[in-house]
Amino acid sequence: MSASAEVAGKKGACPECQAVMEIPVANLEGKLADIHDGKCVVLILKAEYYQAEKGEYYRFRCRICDHGLSIPADKGHKKIQCTNCKTISRLSLSVLKFDNPLQIKEQAKLASQSNHPGGVDNTVVTEDPDKIQFECKDCRQAVRVPKEHAGKKGRCPNCQATVEIPYYSTITGFRVKQSVFQSSVNPLTTVNVNLPGADLLKNYVPESPLKAGPWTPPKSSHSTRSATSKRPVVKRDGFPWENPPESGGRFWPTCKMILFSPNTAFQQMYEDDGLGNPIGFAVIGHLIATILFAIAMLPVLLVACVLATPHMANGVDYSALAQLFAVGIAIWFGAGLLLIPLLMFCYGAVLHAAVFIVGGSDKPFATTNRMLAYSFGANLQTLAVPFLGPILFLIFWCIQMCCGLSKTHEKSMGQAFLAFLVATLTPAFFIGLTLMMTR
Repeated sequence: MSASAEVAGKKGACPECQAVMEIPVANLEGKLADIHDGKCVVLILKAEYYQAEKGEYYRFRCRICDHGLSIPADKGHKKIQCTNCKTISRLSLSVLKFDNPLQIKEQAKLASQSNHPGGVDNTVVTEDPDKIQFECKDCRQAVRVPKEHAGKKGRCPNCQATVEIPYYSTITGFRVKQSVFQSSVNPLTTVNVNLPGADLLKNYVPESPLKAGPWTPPKSSHSTRSATSKRPVVKRDGFPWENPPESGGRFWPTCKMILFSPNTAFQQMYEDDGLGNPIGFAVIGHLIATILFAIAMLPVLLVACVLATPHMANGVDYSALAQLFAVGIAIWFGAGLLLIPLLMFCYGAVLHAAVFIVGGSDKPFATTNRMLAYSFGANLQTLAVPFLGPILFLIFWCIQMCCGLSKTHEKSMGQAFLAFLVATLTPAFFIGLTLMMTR
């Protein structure tokens, strides 16, 4: 069966029997929060079929934490739970091909003997535990390389095209043409999934996931690095604000982490988990900071009134002063709400561009936006300190911008500082130039 990408993560009903099932997620962008909460099933797009003395297995990596996992081949159709991060996954049909891996071999053999147009490719790959077997993206021929070259680039011996070598085999001892899986003997006919109504979900009971077994991927000099990058894979657990609270609240633990341990904080921040959480944090942080600022300023105003009273003929009009103070606080709060989107999208665009200038980045624009919103919400709390608040805000802001760029975009501290300097001085230069021209 098949379903459109727009309904990934939802539940659908089989058009034949009306059985309700969960539609897995292939594109993880914007879905990390639901995945961590167990609301979405992740689709595993790459796996290795492996035959051991104890039986047949599928070996693959968790797409969230990159942990090596293994399940029996006859359980390949089930939901799988990662033993490390508890993510629920399901193997793609392009990996399984059939319900039983042995059925693939029998089908390929049958097609070859009967001269079926969807027969076995002439290229036969012999399984070798010391080599990685994969298919060239250009000529579609099987390639084998020693496992120590995993994660590197090389040339296809058939067409000389540059190919990226995967970390584990993506094909095993035979290769069946695509027409085999489109023939009448294929039981996995594609059928569109219907989104169910409320009546179909009434008695729906989620399937209990299968606990995956451990699998240690082949060791190489790149074994701890991602397939598309030469940097180590960073495991991110998210801020307390982004996770269910174990005890107490989530706002103040997140503030404390960002203010006093920015390196640790931004190394834990999810890179791309939507903008709802960071914007909500910034707005709530601004509201709390406004209340704290108003409370902190009351003693200062009272002392100022006491000192000024002897020098004023009619004394101090406390009623008018209270009204002005309330209006000022309201204007302050409204201006802060306008500053949040300006800071995230305008200054964020300049900051993100500066990161590319100093060395490039493969992180999305949302990563910079999230870092700015969390920093702004936490730093506003420093304004509650009388007299020293603005100075503390600027000091903490500079530190967090450097630490945030370094950890979220995986740059050195020198590159992060240079990017922050470029992003700050460039707008200041053009604003100053505009003011000079208007004069």
